[in-house]
Amino acid sequence: MDEVLRLFHDANESIYGGDYPGLDFDLGLGTRTVNQDYESDIDDEAVFHGHEEEENVAAQAPSQDDNSGAESVDWTPVNPTDPVPPLNLQPCTNSSDQGPVDPLPSSSSPFDFFSLFFYEDMSQMMADQTNLYAVQQQQRKGKVDEYWKPVTVADMKVSLNIVIVMGIHVLPEYSMYWSTDDRLRVAGIADVMGKNRYEKINQYLHLNDSSQAVARGAEGHDPLYKVRPVIKNFRKRAADNYIPGTSLSIDEAMIAYNGRLHFKQYIKAKPTPWGIKVWCIADPQNGYMLDIDVYTGKVNNPMPHGLGHHVVMNMGRNYLSKYHHFVYDNYFSSVKLAEDLLAQNTYCCSTIRGSRKGWPQQLNKANTDKMAPGEIKAMTKGRLLATVFNDKRKVSVLSTNSSPGVSTVTRRVKGGIQHVEIPNSVLNYNNHMFGVDLADQLRSYYAVGRSGVKWWRYILWFVVQVSIVNAWNLYQAAQRPLPSNARGVSHLKFRLDICSALVAVNVSKGKRKVSQGVSTAGLGSSLSSDHQLDRLVGRKGACHWCSKIKAKTNKGRTPETPYGCSICKVHLHKGLCFASFHKELASAQ
Repeated sequence: MDEVLRLFHDANESIYGGDYPGLDFDLGLGTRTVNQDYESDIDDEAVFHGHEEEENVAAQAPSQDDNSGAESVDWTPVNPTDPVPPLNLQPCTNSSDQGPVDPLPSSSSPFDFFSLFFYEDMSQMMADQTNLYAVQQQQRKGKVDEYWKPVTVADMKVSLNIVIVMGIHVLPEYSMYWSTDDRLRVAGIADVMGKNRYEKINQYLHLNDSSQAVARGAEGHDPLYKVRPVIKNFRKRAADNYIPGTSLSIDEAMIAYNGRLHFKQYIKAKPTPWGIKVWCIADPQNGYMLDIDVYTGKVNNPMPHGLGHHVVMNMGRNYLSKYHHFVYDNYFSSVKLAEDLLAQNTYCCSTIRGSRKGWPQQLNKANTDKMAPGEIKAMTKGRLLATVFNDKRKVSVLSTNSSPGVSTVTRRVKGGIQHVEIPNSVLNYNNHMFGVDLADQLRSYYAVGRSGVKWWRYILWFVVQVSIVNAWNLYQAAQRPLPSNARGVSHLKFRLDICSALVAVNVSKGKRKVSQGVSTAGLGSSLSSDHQLDRLVGRKGACHWCSKIKAKTNKGRTPETPYGCSICKVHLHKGLCFASFHKELASAQ
């Protein structure tokens, strides 16, 4: 059995470079764990399963997790409780300019701020591509979709309003939003667009010309081609509209998705374990997302220092050489990364795995197993500070922006308040790591869109969500300082104001709400203008005009509608059916 374990361990080392410790397997004799000497302070995010195994299989050599032969002669032990001289850090060149680049006036509406990220040209692009895709689909099927009519920019904005409102007012089935039962029906949706019209727009919704996509496996293939215009637009506008503070959080976010997708990921400790992984960089003070990059699996591009090193340098490329402080977790960290960031005038603070190459041997698992509760061990190497703190569990931190000293913090414990001394590097990490988590928290309050089979729409709704959160942050910045007796606009109120503006654009162009009726003026001088389209009492019925022209649904039935003429007392669809019926009626008179 020991020979089997050794062979399995050797195979793991040769394939993954030792980057996947703690692999559990059962041979019928109980569960065994490979790499027993792996650092125990790794959090749950460091345990990879399923699709996560693809990540470090990408061309990464040498491995950053081989510390078996690391030398520690350059590391010098320090006593964290001894007085230390102040750490002379260069001030961040952006810190004085933090905030919106071109602030909008405080009188600007929430929609004005949302438009900074989701501008008019995006709505126009979505309308154009949706219309193009509808034509292409009808040509491919060889039949005309008689229920389809081209969408306008106003239609796209009303559709966007609907998916945002659906996240605020959640119902079990989306058809309930148009229900005849007043206990279920949502006027903010049903009164601005009919169910059939919304379904048609949703059916053909598209963001890029599919006929121009490069096939998977061919040179130049883009896995994100279907949603690339929206991602590209957001990345540019997010960076252009805001200057971050000194500290920046780098982490991954998850977009929940359970369908089939070759780059779907699994992260055990995440609230959303299965889905699409997105690398993010955010301002920890407010959760403003500065950049995103959807992870699509291993690539052939060389990554000589590993995926984590590549992600941090790529996501932070716009903020290097400005003395920013990058904060990230142990999935990304390595001694090499800290040194490379420091060489580009950028500080860092991160948790780190004890098996990383270059980590001092005196602070590995074997030498820190018997640390007493609250004990701190630290070593320095130039600007680098390596710290192990035995709190509720051992935490290893690598920092270039912290001194070896300690700080006193208060904690709520059973029976009152407890004062605890923790290393400065741990305090620094705790205070500035969670920018991406804050953005995740804000977007989790109100979902956008509903579940479906098309994976790219999940990314579209993610971008809409992050755009709203970013816009809300800019809006709050524009309102400060608030009067002492005033309260800022809540996140919910901000979303509702955006929705109101999206619908107002549609109404301002002369399209009245269904509940207000549809005029028959101009259809005939002898036809009274009292004929209006209203919701009729009772259940929905077959459209009178559809029945006359023998229009059928895909199931061979006459289309039904709850609406009709309040004078003629017949069911009629809004638009063509209502107008055609009354035009014929007027000509007969």
